Amino acid sequence: MTTATDARWGRTRAYADHHAQAARLQAAYPQFVIWYGEHTGAWFAMTPSGLTEATTLDALTLAVWSLTEFSADQGSQRPRVRTGIRRLLPRPRPRGGR
Repeated sequence: MTTATDARWGRTRAYADHHAQAARLQAAYPQFVIWYGEHTGAWFAMTPSGLTEATTLDALTLAVWSLTEFSADQGSQRPRVRTGIRRLLPRPRPRGGR
C-alpha cells in the first residue's frame, strides 16, 4: 500500500518498476547514488564528478559504467559517447588554469 509519505517522496506504485531498476543498478555500482525521478521522468546518478542525468536507464548505465571501467590510473581515456546524458553540475576548474 502506498502511503501519503511514500507519494510525497516520489515512491508511487505507478513507478515501482522504475525504482526497482534503479535499485538494481545501484546495487551493481554502490559507490554512486542512483534514482529515478518521477516528476522529470529521467534517471539520475550522483557521482564524484557531479550529478548525471540520462533519458533512459541504458544511457545512465553506460555513463556509470564508463566512470568505473576507465580509470586515470590505467592511463585510459574515457570514450565520448553521446547518449542523451547531461552533466548538471560543472566540473571544478584546475587552480591557476583558465
